[in-house]
Order: sequence, then C-alpha cells, then structure tokens
Amino acid sequence: MKRKIKKGLKLIEKLIEKKELLKKEYRSMVYAMRSYSFMIDHQFKNAYEDIKTYFSQNNKNNYSMWYNKCICEGILSLIDSKYESSLASFSKANEKYIESKECFVYKALVSEKQYINTGDTKHI
Repeated sequence: MKRKIKKGLKLIEKLIEKKELLKKEYRSMVYAMRSYSFMIDHQFKNAYEDIKTYFSQNNKNNYSMWYNKCICEGILSLIDSKYESSLASFSKANEKYIESKECFVYKALVSEKQYINTGDTKHI
C-alpha cells in the first residue's frame, strides 16, 4: 500500500508540474488528491499546504476537505505540543462529523501526550 501511495504521489507531482496542460477546473481536485495521499503517508505539513492551496483555488465548501483541514491542524498542533489548539481542532472536526470515532482517538492521544509531557490531568 505504501509503495502505491508513493507511486501515486509521483504521478500527481507530474500533473502539478504540467499544470498548463491541466484544465483549471481540475487543478484543485489534484491538490485534494495529493493532500489525501500525504495524509495517508503521514506527511501532514505537506497535506495541510495542499489543503490551503485547494481552498485558495476552489470556493466550494467541500466538507471532506474541511474535515481533513481540521485533522491536519490538530495533528500539527499536537506535534508542536500545542495541546489546547490541537484539542480545539479535533473538537471542531467532531462537531461537524459526529459519527467520526477518529476524532475521539486523536483527542485521547492529545490527553495522553499532554499528561506524559506535563503531568497535567485536566483533560483526562
């Protein structure tokens, strides 16, 4: 699976490099696909940049891209040990997508990392 993601990312890179050949209405979709591939490959900073590019090129409010944006923001905040910001991002994603168990898992990871690093138990 990981090999296929890497191969897919290379193919998407070629599409982006030749953007003059790519119709304008498809450009944002290519960034959306690449951001999702980056997320699968745990390259959250790259995924977040592509999501921002997607929204700058596309005024449509794509729900799944908005959700992925919240998840990336939360993970990047967690990596930077910004626990409150991370929890806020995951909560925002969870408000709109109530069925997502993923947000609860991320919130638990934030609480665990916060406890390990600071001994703070207020979110546990």
